[in-house]
Amino acid sequence: MIISPSASAAERIDRAVLDEFYDTTGDEVFREIGVTFTEQISLLITALKAAVGAQDSSEVERITHELAGAAGTFGADALTDRARNATEMCRTGQEAAAFAGAADICMEARATLVAFKAYLAALP
Repeated sequence: MIISPSASAAERIDRAVLDEFYDTTGDEVFREIGVTFTEQISLLITALKAAVGAQDSSEVERITHELAGAAGTFGADALTDRARNATEMCRTGQEAAAFAGAADICMEARATLVAFKAYLAALP
């Protein structure tokens, strides 16, 4: 599922996934993991920009693979899909397309962080 950049915060993350994760881990652990998630995504955005700037397709592949995994754990389907697509592009010799899509991935990642922070703020 590809979600447009204008998608609402509610469409960026699957609340059912987060709710189940929250119920499984409990409030304190979920919030700790959430802090790690937001830090990791922020670091991956920075690393992705640097890898694209260096035209390093193997690093773009590694970063987008890691980004897809982290996003998938937190129900961020649009980000997961975009990152997986870029990973596959790097693996199949379509580096230029992966590089071109990096800005969109970064934008989606930032929007996902906003949506996740809104979810955290709404917790009891």
